[in-house]
Amino acid sequence: MTSGPIPSLVATLLERLEGRETLELEFKSARGGLPRDVWPTVSAFANTNGGWIVLGVREESGVLQADGVQDASAPLQTFYNMVRNPQKVSHPVCGAGDAAIESVGDRQFLVIRVPAASRKARPIYINGNPYGGTYVRRHAGDYQCTKPEVDRMMRDASDVTADSTVLHRYGLDDLDPDSLARFRRRFQTRDPASPWNGYDDRRFLRAIGGYARDRQTGEEGITVAALLLLGRPEAIRDWRARHLIDFRLLPDEPGAGERWDDRVPWDGNILGAFEAIYPRLIKDLPTPFRLQGASRVDETPAHVALREALANLLVHADYAEPQASLVTRSANGYFFRNPGSSRVPESDLLTGDRSDPRNPILLRMFRVIGFADEAGTGIPKITEAWRDLGLQLPRIDAGTERYEFALELHNTHLLSDEDRAWLLALGGQWTEAEQLALVHARHEGFVDNLKLRRMTGEHAADTTKVLVGLRDRGLLQMTRAGRGARYELDPAALAPASRPQGTPAMPARAEPSIPGIQPSFPGMEPSSPGIQPSFPGTEPSFPGTEVDAHRIAERIRELRPELEEIARPVRGTRRPDPALRDEVIVRLCARAPLSLRELTGLLHRNESYLQGVLQALIGSGRLRFLYAARPNHPRQRYVAVDEP
Repeated sequence: MTSGPIPSLVATLLERLEGRETLELEFKSARGGLPRDVWPTVSAFANTNGGWIVLGVREESGVLQADGVQDASAPLQTFYNMVRNPQKVSHPVCGAGDAAIESVGDRQFLVIRVPAASRKARPIYINGNPYGGTYVRRHAGDYQCTKPEVDRMMRDASDVTADSTVLHRYGLDDLDPDSLARFRRRFQTRDPASPWNGYDDRRFLRAIGGYARDRQTGEEGITVAALLLLGRPEAIRDWRARHLIDFRLLPDEPGAGERWDDRVPWDGNILGAFEAIYPRLIKDLPTPFRLQGASRVDETPAHVALREALANLLVHADYAEPQASLVTRSANGYFFRNPGSSRVPESDLLTGDRSDPRNPILLRMFRVIGFADEAGTGIPKITEAWRDLGLQLPRIDAGTERYEFALELHNTHLLSDEDRAWLLALGGQWTEAEQLALVHARHEGFVDNLKLRRMTGEHAADTTKVLVGLRDRGLLQMTRAGRGARYELDPAALAPASRPQGTPAMPARAEPSIPGIQPSFPGMEPSSPGIQPSFPGTEPSFPGTEVDAHRIAERIRELRPELEEIARPVRGTRRPDPALRDEVIVRLCARAPLSLRELTGLLHRNESYLQGVLQALIGSGRLRFLYAARPNHPRQRYVAVDEP
């Protein structure tokens, strides 16, 4: 790992590579020609997400040194000769244009692009030995695979999907008749004109992929998909010794004595798991009345995201693994984890350009009853919904380090008031991508091309221009901190007083804004556009004006004893009744417009938890924003709505 800025010669080379494709990066010295340790890295990159190998750069005392490669054409030819030799590499993963000589200044570097191998070509191994020469990429190193890991790759390479296998000696009696009846009712409701509704159970199952004939043995029976979706619990346990889909509702307050407020340790079929868990995920989410044509639509972006996330967990899990699937809900958000890594790179997950479902029949079964959408659209739909809500973008662990896929959805605004104040102090007029890059680097310690692409949806070349532009303005510095090129905040950006010379300060009343991103939780509709609400002690505000912050602060100081008394029933109770809690909040906001931080102090409640409560109260129409036309206002406050 390097500390401090990367030397300009290497930085120039990295920018060229990032503009083409964002992949992992490995530097190697080439003083003695083509290094021998290049081959484990070729295997590791091919078996993971691909990457760039740059020969001619070495690390010394944590600092990159750009030595270059003498007579680079010789190691280039050696590489091409060996990468096509099956005794050296099991499959020629690199094509004719994947290795080239790059000149930067007066030095030459050998740059090798290793594409990710297709699932059917894996494992990519070296020296003719799959169990001794298969590597994967973890952290910033190449790790030799264990035998179970190699066997897993071989299993995934099969042309027969895991869920299409006909189960020998399993039959219709191993399916739960009530689950099958519920599935058929859901299907008929969704598609009443389908001829499948007239089929008997066996033929219906055959139509959806739940019953098939093994063409090698001629034996007929239910498939793995049918057993998982509709099977009796005891039949599923016979096939999968440890079968558990675990839902936990975690306590609102950190440090609470209980480990969870509600738990569903589901050991039955996954249709029942969805029906038991999904209502708990969406409980208390506001559902405003909304019409689409002549029909009422009850699904909000939050509902869509949670439905897709749960369906994603259930249909993409590797049920050949013994690990349990886990779903949690807390005041901070939602967490989903299932055994089995993603079969496409994270960048493709975000765009939906590629789809390679582990259990395509299960996915189809979920789709025909409306529990999931088309293959490949799940993660983009979740990300889009969370972005539309103005919340932090989902965090995804595609399972590169551990054979588990994880998705986190946080109930936290994309930009906090503190973030906006910090950007304001930095000065300058920021684009959406620049704001997101700076704030992410501030909170996470760095930002890279892939992270910025996730947040903006822009092409890699465009996000590279943003990162390089912020670096050139003295706000970011390029570093290598494990994977590829990363950008960290320049020390001058950490302290706004150290704003680079010549950077114009923003007007005193201007605020950084992200076009198209508004924290619009279901039901949070702007009220009375153009006219700000009035409240005791202040005057109405009209377009182009701001409510006097000093008058608000003075009024809150005057009312402090009264506000403390109103808040006492909630402040003094570890787990107040939700109805009482909501009533107290509305009473507080009826006396004065209060910020999230002021309410947190009055009620002694976790900020993330309270934020979710306030969103629900806005959705129900009991609270509204002080700056109704601008929900992202840096000095936003909450005001009670007069009830009839």
